[in-house]
Amino acid sequence: MERGEAICRELKKAGIRYIVWLADSETHFMHDVMDRDPDLKVIKVCREGEAVAICAGLYLGGAKGALLVENQGIFDSGNAVKWAVTFKLPMTMMIGYLMHRGMVRTPEGMMLRGAKDPTEPFLDAFGITHYLVDSDEDVPKVGQACREAQQTGKPVALLLTSADGYVPGS
Repeated sequence: MERGEAICRELKKAGIRYIVWLADSETHFMHDVMDRDPDLKVIKVCREGEAVAICAGLYLGGAKGALLVENQGIFDSGNAVKWAVTFKLPMTMMIGYLMHRGMVRTPEGMMLRGAKDPTEPFLDAFGITHYLVDSDEDVPKVGQACREAQQTGKPVALLLTSADGYVPGS
């Protein structure tokens, strides 16, 4: 089974029915799977902060949603993330983990080591537990994170690496 399908299956088992999403390159392996799954409603947004706010609204309205954004955008959403943490809103945050491997492809096709990715320190600053989903074997962490968010009443993040070999800058 494709990793995107397995992730969607885990989300549905945890009661997630909405994915609030801003397209990104790191998690494009999820896009078609989400769109064609009749049990998931995909809500497309223009900014990552909107995704956080909509997930909060879904929770307050009695529904369960998860957001799917890239890490560069979650940085831009710091204020909305702060409110989700402050008001103890259970939220599953799937974050495309761009630059996890620290490699960048140059225009000539060479692979160069890049700067350390600040995603984990950013989440740590908010006290958000996070799990790396870097292989098919890591997919059960999706259900675990959904349950943990519901049990603790706090956001929990899943750091998703590309399932199709995408390399930043390629």
